[in-house]
Amino acid sequence: MGFCIKCGKSNPETSKFCTGCGAVLTSAIPVAKETPKPSNLRWIILTALLVIVSGIASYFLFFNKKGNKNDTEQNIISTVEKGKYPQASDRLLTANDLENMSQAELRIMRNEIYARHGFIFKKEDMRQYFSVQPWYQPLFNNVDNLLSEIEKKILS
Repeated sequence: MGFCIKCGKSNPETSKFCTGCGAVLTSAIPVAKETPKPSNLRWIILTALLVIVSGIASYFLFFNKKGNKNDTEQNIISTVEKGKYPQASDRLLTANDLENMSQAELRIMRNEIYARHGFIFKKEDMRQYFSVQPWYQPLFNNVDNLLSEIEKKILS
């Protein structure tokens, strides 16, 4: 099989003249036969893409635990991790925040600030109270340099 140089039409090898334009085919260039492309190549590519997309979706649905938690669960976990009175480290407290609290609650709130930073309590009652908190890890004898500016103002 050859192609005419002048018009590009395909001609049988035995032809002397182009069937399209009539030009002499003495200088026809033989062309190698094209290998047929598999007709299902498109389906192979689509299947591969579907498998990849399914794998990514499965990861986010079943293995990525952050994607499965709703806001309420996140708030509960956040509160458990920070303690019973996280607001004492997050913002300056107002009189309204403290007005209905007992002396014992105020003491726990104050010491919880230290506990969040890993303070090792010397008083037995505080050591016992915080040792059962899931978020508490006693690490330091002094945490003054770890306190935020808000916490320093509340504790002063």
